[in-house]
Amino acid sequence: VSTSAVPALAEDVALAVQGAAAVDGHLQQGPGPLPQFEHYRRLRDVVREREEDSEDVWVFFSDDDTLWHRCRASAFRSAVETVRRRVQQHVQAVCSCVHLRPRSAGRSFESAEDVFEAIDDMVQGPRELVSEHVDLCVRFATFSAFFEEHSAKVLRHGLAAARFSAFVRHAGGRLPERLAPAAKRHDLVTEEDILDPDEATGSLKVFLPESEGPEHEPNWMYLYDKATDPDIGGSGLGSRLRILRPDDEWYLADLMGMAQEQGTPSAGSTFVADSAGGGDTSIGGVAACGLLEACAQIRQRIDFEFMRLPRRRLVALESEVFDIADVACRSPHRGLSLVQFFGGGMVGRWARSVALSRCKMLKVDVLAADDFCAACGCAAKVRCSRCKAESYCGEGCQWEAWQQGHRLRCAGVLHPEEALSVCEVAAAVPTRRVPCAGGREEIVYDSVD
Repeated sequence: VSTSAVPALAEDVALAVQGAAAVDGHLQQGPGPLPQFEHYRRLRDVVREREEDSEDVWVFFSDDDTLWHRCRASAFRSAVETVRRRVQQHVQAVCSCVHLRPRSAGRSFESAEDVFEAIDDMVQGPRELVSEHVDLCVRFATFSAFFEEHSAKVLRHGLAAARFSAFVRHAGGRLPERLAPAAKRHDLVTEEDILDPDEATGSLKVFLPESEGPEHEPNWMYLYDKATDPDIGGSGLGSRLRILRPDDEWYLADLMGMAQEQGTPSAGSTFVADSAGGGDTSIGGVAACGLLEACAQIRQRIDFEFMRLPRRRLVALESEVFDIADVACRSPHRGLSLVQFFGGGMVGRWARSVALSRCKMLKVDVLAADDFCAACGCAAKVRCSRCKAESYCGEGCQWEAWQQGHRLRCAGVLHPEEALSVCEVAAAVPTRRVPCAGGREEIVYDSVD
């Protein structure tokens, strides 16, 4: 058990944990409260030390609803056992399809029947897979890799959970793909994906938790009142608005500097003391705290979009970074609108500079290219001259992709009636049987010549 608390609670927390009969180990708390994923990193280190073979270790995230939904842990364990029995090595996590919030989809829950009806709707598809990290039970290898591939800034960020969910969802080794301007950020899940034990959505096996309790006990996984809080999830922020000091203060200072250079009348040129004598400051007649909150909203929206990039690595094209900044400026905001105060052009240029700054802070690799290489995921430099559908970093990757099947798919792009499915492409590639240990044989796919 890893604990952390402010000094006033530290002693009480330590006594409570050490006195629990089910606790077999206790890590001493740090100098102060630790972010959530710093505790998870401690867990990772302990499992590494204790488990000689962690290949089949899975990490389950308990949550406050575990206290009143007694079958929640059993449901996840049952889903993991199904993956084990079917030896689905490509599945990196199981994910509950049930994710309910009060008044979600415009309805209110007043009885268990309302919950059952909502669950039936969530099983039907196709629909977007909306989940949080506590909806997942993850292979330890994937759980551990998250800490290896992300910086301390990401682990300590208030939106680290959003990054973890995106990381696990794309942990199957898929290469990054360019995002269309209106691309959906989550994979679609169908009813067959949920109910068929052999179907998976990428690296996730989405399952419907079965209740093992009394018939009157509702079978839901999430039902809490965060949706009633106006500070939760507003404007696509992902969580409660948090003003980062001194970061957001620096960004506001940059914006004010741009306004002073261009002589924006509404922004004014100096900070003016509050006439009420309260010691607060105003800028062009607007409270500085209002401007700081408005800057924080745009910065947090940018962070949120970076955290849920649908890729295993934090990598983005420069054009995508600018698109994220532009969307953050256009999104509806509570309170003061920077666009109305400073003008859209100036705020847009400022937001782009903030987005590039956040990339450095969060260690997001920015590629100054138009696309990703379809073979290795690096910055692309050339495009297939025939179909114009795939890009590559060089002739080597382009030739390798041509040999491995793009030759067959390329004609289908030009002539859809000739298009081959992935299975048909694999079937068209010559194969040979190679003997291996234990008297078994492996089927090896040769490249297309």
